[in-house]
Order: sequence, then C-alpha cells, then structure tokens
Amino acid sequence: DPGDYQEYHMHSNSHFSVVYYVNTPENCGNIVFKNHNADKDMFQLPIKDYKLPSFTSFFITPKAGDLVIFRSNLLHMVEKNKSNESRVSIAMNFVFN
Repeated sequence: DPGDYQEYHMHSNSHFSVVYYVNTPENCGNIVFKNHNADKDMFQLPIKDYKLPSFTSFFITPKAGDLVIFRSNLLHMVEKNKSNESRVSIAMNFVFN
C-alpha cells in the first residue's frame, strides 16, 4: 500500500528467492540488494560503474511482469511506496533438498 516499505532482510533457510511484480505504479519503490561480500564474491552483482555507493548495493526499478530471481542469503529491501496506489508483488522462497 502507499507508504509501505520493507527493511533489509534475507531468507537464510532458503536457496533462491523470487519476486513477480503484478502492479508497479510510478514511484512505488525499488528493490535494493546489498552485496555483503562485494570484494570476495565469485558471483558479483552486475555493476557497470564502480563508485563507492554502487559497489555495495544494486537496485532494480520494477515493472509489471518482471520476475526477479536472487540468492536468498543476499540482503535486500524495498524502498517506500511513494505512489498513491498499491504495489502488488508475489514473493516465493525455494529450498532444494
């Protein structure tokens, strides 16, 4: 809903997480990933310009129909929804046995 957000968190009991965006009004908030091992991780985030702030975080501005898949132990958050409409997304976590 308008004004909603989600602070940094991770899903430590899962392997992969998925977010599917159903409704994304303008200014509804980016999903932001924080790379906790940017200088040592063999699967680094796709950063084009290595400035200090972007070296440790990466954001995606979601569009309706987007599907975002990421490692569940990657810290992530959702910025505040500054629109007057609800942002609608479906999130899932997967565990492989």
